[in-house]
Amino acid sequence: MITRNVPLATQVMSNLLTGFANNEYLQRNGQLLSEGELSKVFNVSRSTVREALSKLEQGGYIWRRHGVGTFLAGRSQIFNTGLEQLESINSLAVRKGLQISMDGLKVIERAADENEIEIFSIEKQRSVTEIQRLMVSEGRPIAYLVDVLPQQADGYLSLIQDFEGSVLDLLLQKSHFLISHANTDISVRRLPDKEIAKKMVGDPTESLLCFESRLYTSEGLVVDHSFSYFVPGFFTFNVIRRVPHPDIGELAGLTGIAAEVP
Repeated sequence: MITRNVPLATQVMSNLLTGFANNEYLQRNGQLLSEGELSKVFNVSRSTVREALSKLEQGGYIWRRHGVGTFLAGRSQIFNTGLEQLESINSLAVRKGLQISMDGLKVIERAADENEIEIFSIEKQRSVTEIQRLMVSEGRPIAYLVDVLPQQADGYLSLIQDFEGSVLDLLLQKSHFLISHANTDISVRRLPDKEIAKKMVGDPTESLLCFESRLYTSEGLVVDHSFSYFVPGFFTFNVIRRVPHPDIGELAGLTGIAAEVP
């Protein structure tokens, strides 16, 4: 039942969650009723239903495939991880016992742009290798990954033969580089490729969580500039934040205790 003292989208979302537990609002194939059908069920506008479904998708309760429909999501397929450790999606899936695969792999050799020339500290005439692919779980896209790598003497294309989706794992296992760390910026942005955006979330104007990362060697060289776009509802990230404590020298000054530093 819909009342008017609570936001309509919130009420629709709550009613849908209650109904899902009783297999309501679903067609025989497990697909959700259409937005139009749900708007009639709850006597609200389609935009209200769309807002409720968007919140459910962000929470990982449903998933949408462009041109097909909306389905209930299996809660066991949510990828939860901390951000303190540098880890690929593939490694995370193995650790969590989840199944993922790669789709639509594209490997492109092209000229480096001005930003990449600066990032990789390469000459203007040098080229880069760009690797694009979708990561899929249970037949639905969960992430879109783009890695840009500077061309080296041994080349990167020779490393792609057994590629399963993770450039990080590829560099750790097969390259001669000693990988040190990654510097990552986290933001919300739109996918530049509208067709890929439709496959992932159905709406090319919808923004996704994006990790833009630069992968460094122990010598301070950037060997990978990557963009990872995550579909709402399939990934939860967390960070352990600790209360800062004064070091031993500061404690000694505060308490009047002499501190001997070896």
